[in-house]
Amino acid sequence: DDVGNAPRAGDAAPFRETVNISSSRYRPARARIAVGGSITWVNRDWPDFHTAETVDPSYKQLVGGEAQNFDTHTLTYLEPYTVTFTKPGTYRYVCSFAPQMEGWVDVVVREPPPTSD
Repeated sequence: DDVGNAPRAGDAAPFRETVNISSSRYRPARARIAVGGSITWVNRDWPDFHTAETVDPSYKQLVGGEAQNFDTHTLTYLEPYTVTFTKPGTYRYVCSFAPQMEGWVDVVVREPPPTSD
């Protein structure tokens, strides 16, 4: 999906989400988060190592004060890694150790609450 054409979401878009890695799969494979929210990946696959890193090189995420594609680095068993998303869009990511593993993050704009007339 094109970054500029992110779907708009209602108040249901969470600000925090956890993606567990187990049986060489991301669970959930598709996570939905509000702009400004964060996702934490946790490797629950013993004894395997995994990563979650963007496939789309045009997506730049502010991590540690430097602009870069998001990359959890190598996650060991039960290791968490959190990324905060600042741009709306849909981002595909894979594991560098198991490229058949793929997931998506939908970063959506939260709608303001409705006003009464």
